[in-house]
Amino acid sequence: HEYVMEFLCRLEEQGGLGYRNVSNIVVSNDLFIPSIMGEFVKNSQPDTWARLMKKFGQDEQALQTALKDKVKEAMMDYQNVAIFINNRGNRTITFEGEKVWLFYVSGTELKGDDEFKQNIFCAVEESSHTLRVGDAKLYTIRPDIMFLVNGIYIGYMELKSSTKGQTA
Repeated sequence: HEYVMEFLCRLEEQGGLGYRNVSNIVVSNDLFIPSIMGEFVKNSQPDTWARLMKKFGQDEQALQTALKDKVKEAMMDYQNVAIFINNRGNRTITFEGEKVWLFYVSGTELKGDDEFKQNIFCAVEESSHTLRVGDAKLYTIRPDIMFLVNGIYIGYMELKSSTKGQTA
């Protein structure tokens, strides 16, 4: 783990990917990091964030939770997060009457990668999540590394060592 995480989280100018190493305790059981989602909107869309904060009585945590719930609701119409993200119309959502960008793509005609660089890429080690339906526990997963962009789960990686006899 330490070698892969070191590469993922090492700064780009030092040959890494520049992901943020985030503690597994901040990931919600529904695979979001509301504080990172809020940080992205706050920093990349400050006017929108200010208007939303006013609507939530300056309660940042309540705003982050409500935003997470709205994004989760928007994703429910898709089979998985990749399909949601790849749908061109899903770069934004309307939340509390505001257009909120969820992420920025690279190589746009007008801004190149300027907006893309505002995205917050995170790597999280061994975050345990349990899938439940009602009171029934279906299964628990604990992937070696999870990946999130702007607090939204996008995938995971299982690390195995053939020298230790591990197989996928």
